[in-house]
Amino acid sequence: MVASTVMTVDDTLRGLEYANLALCVILVGRLLQTGLFRPYHFFFIYQAYDALQSLFAFHQFKTERAGLLAYIGFQIPKLITSALVVLEIYRLSLERHPAIDKFSRKIVLYVFGACVLVSMVGVYYTHPLPREELRVYFFAILRSFDAANLLFLAVMGAFLLWFPIRLRRNLVAYVLGYVVYFASQAALLTYGILAHNVRQKQINNIAFYAITLVCLGFWIRSMQPEGEQKTTVTGHWWNPEENQRLIEKLDEINNTLERMAK
Repeated sequence: MVASTVMTVDDTLRGLEYANLALCVILVGRLLQTGLFRPYHFFFIYQAYDALQSLFAFHQFKTERAGLLAYIGFQIPKLITSALVVLEIYRLSLERHPAIDKFSRKIVLYVFGACVLVSMVGVYYTHPLPREELRVYFFAILRSFDAANLLFLAVMGAFLLWFPIRLRRNLVAYVLGYVVYFASQAALLTYGILAHNVRQKQINNIAFYAITLVCLGFWIRSMQPEGEQKTTVTGHWWNPEENQRLIEKLDEINNTLERMAK
């Protein structure tokens, strides 16, 4: 009975892996076909690299150490690209306010660097066993990056909810999808590390792949060529008077940062 259950979980996980790879390839193909890879190039690179990594995930390694090294080797470029995705979201969301954009992206870069440093120092003082050091250090950095990604996306989400910013429909879909993606990744990665039961970790992986499938399907359906012409205004659309005051406030902040940069 237990063996049958394990086999069912394994089969479900493998099926979700294949489904994720298929949808990821479809999304990359659509971005190429529609030309949307140009304005959203780091989004395109992230998805293309994710598809490549998924292909290698089916390879069986002879030892656990070899599998860990391969995983880390593939994840490092993905971590860097995830940070570039966040910077791209800030750049596109704030393209009408370049001084705020420049200031915000500097803060993002500094915090990402601090995340790496703090996570490594934190792990150093926990005195892990020598054979576990590589795994512990890497997953600490991975959790820090995911938490930073989620934090910056939450900050941008709050900013867009408060200030009236005109955004392309495709960018709105881009941001919404990544908020769900990074939130689930950070939560499930932390839970997966804390879980000591193999079956719990498998179920955790199933949940992550299922959420990723939803995000991929959402991007495929929502990001269309006409979404570059259609726009929407965020923040205080229900209050025209407050809307206008916030627009003026945002322009004032942008002008102040421009003067400070000179």
